[in-house]
Amino acid sequence: MLGFVIRRLYGSISGLTGGRIDNLMMRALEGMFALPRFSILVSIVAVLGRHGSTYVTLIVALAVVNWMTTARLVRGEVVRLRQTEYVRAARALGGRGLHVGLRHIAPNTIGILIIAVFLELPGIVLTESLISALGLGPSHPAATWGNIAWLGIQEGQLSHVAFVSVGLAIFAISANFIADGLQEAFDPRSEQATAAGRQEVLA
Repeated sequence: MLGFVIRRLYGSISGLTGGRIDNLMMRALEGMFALPRFSILVSIVAVLGRHGSTYVTLIVALAVVNWMTTARLVRGEVVRLRQTEYVRAARALGGRGLHVGLRHIAPNTIGILIIAVFLELPGIVLTESLISALGLGPSHPAATWGNIAWLGIQEGQLSHVAFVSVGLAIFAISANFIADGLQEAFDPRSEQATAAGRQEVLA
């Protein structure tokens, strides 16, 4: 939920303001992409995990390092929506920038946001598993894939590690299928393009 809010706010503000503020926010985002995110994640978990709940610390750390790609996608969608006819009509009728953004643009970014989150879920779960496998995640007996792999490594049970690997692979494939289905549901044009492509191949 925390990462969801950060992604939407940053991308929406950047896309709606435009101009120098948009350029500054995008340059800052590109600078953050250059940072070693896994190292930052491990540092946050290692430092803050000593002074509070490991669950909360891990959630905050994942939110801090995994919001940037989706924020960029949201910003691109906001910029596209600003050029649509119904937004131009709302402005022509006297709608102010904030009202048009909250009423007509922001609600229409939920679709791409949900799709992006599903696409990022496998990476987030894999990161959590790796953190837990390193012994920095929620402690035993918390039921996470990382803990199962960690116990398997400690006890020499390779079947546990294999179980986690297969589970993560199935989860990643399922999340991608769900994301594809949601994209077709939220954007009928993508489904029409796919159908047209299939007809051309069959022809």
